[in-house]
Amino acid sequence: MTRLIVAAWFLHHLEATPGKIYWGDVGRKAIRRANLDGSLVETIVSGLQSPNGVAIDAVAGKIYWTDSGTQKIQRASLDGHEVEDILTVDTSQLGGLALDVAAGKMYWAVADITKPKVQQASLNGTDVRTLVASGLRVVEDVAVVAGHGRIYWSDSMAQRLQSANLDGSDVYTHISCGHACTPVGVLVHLPSSQLLWTDTYQDKLSRTDFAHRSLIQEPPTIDVMTGLDRPVSMALDWNTDQLYWTDAHARKIQRRALWGGTVEDVILPQDTTEPSGIAVIPETTSTVTMTSTSRTSATQTSSTATTLTRTNTQTTSSTTTSITSATQVLESVMSRRSSTTAGWMPDAAQDGMTDRPFVSDTVLPWSLVALPWVFAAIL
Repeated sequence: MTRLIVAAWFLHHLEATPGKIYWGDVGRKAIRRANLDGSLVETIVSGLQSPNGVAIDAVAGKIYWTDSGTQKIQRASLDGHEVEDILTVDTSQLGGLALDVAAGKMYWAVADITKPKVQQASLNGTDVRTLVASGLRVVEDVAVVAGHGRIYWSDSMAQRLQSANLDGSDVYTHISCGHACTPVGVLVHLPSSQLLWTDTYQDKLSRTDFAHRSLIQEPPTIDVMTGLDRPVSMALDWNTDQLYWTDAHARKIQRRALWGGTVEDVILPQDTTEPSGIAVIPETTSTVTMTSTSRTSATQTSSTATTLTRTNTQTTSSTTTSITSATQVLESVMSRRSSTTAGWMPDAAQDGMTDRPFVSDTVLPWSLVALPWVFAAIL
């Protein structure tokens, strides 16, 4: 019984995982982080040169970033310790970075006009490959979604948003806006089939339907947010659909509900000088309640920078205090990896959206990271 209580205590204390914003600050030459509401701002990595793209591997507890000044891709623990050089590239114009943790891959943009390209490597920096190198001008950012099978990128000089299969084949142009836009940051919202980007020419955030593929007519472009200063990069809190973005000229990080609402200042100029790439870890909660005859695992919410999530609520009960009942609790947690949750998007007529059903991607619960220790406690 004591061992079961220890296991339940461990799972219960996983709830103390507050959400965080991470961003590169070119002016401060650092990686900084804060709570989702902008409180507790701190520098976790200093002494960099030009940190740009930022991405999170929440499962392994790592943050990755590109640094044009050092021509490196580096990573560290989420508190900034254990900084590692992952690989050195042959350009001083590194753009955005994206991770597919499930596949063990990272992708990045080379914004060098003399040799623009989209590249891929394993998370440890091995097996470097060039996926796309022709027909590009200045590739600013990349986006991938686990299990989706495509990579998306923005090209600011060609004024295009494009995608390809993960082997570089089937390159497709979703938007070609001529001189009417300068796309920089890019983000994919898979449940709604939306491709979002920051526009530093018209100082706004825009979106389009990436599932619309036509040789005759491009899909319509919809403004998500206008009247900004110089929006650069975006990240989404998949739990709440709060969209965060960095604004280099305003020296702010702001947020707003993806489908409409009020803009909030999250990080103000006193806490950032020139914000660039951004990543978000949503708040994670996990609750286990013990009684004399039952054990309940309720409302566990988990997330990563490369997966979509909705809150699942699942209850398992047992009438004994045996090891079998503890195993059922663990199986309940693990089953969430293959579960899906049907839901509806909120009414967003003010943003040009209509209600549409969606099914979330599968997610890897943070709780799984603790399973070896939980089993040890039980046994």
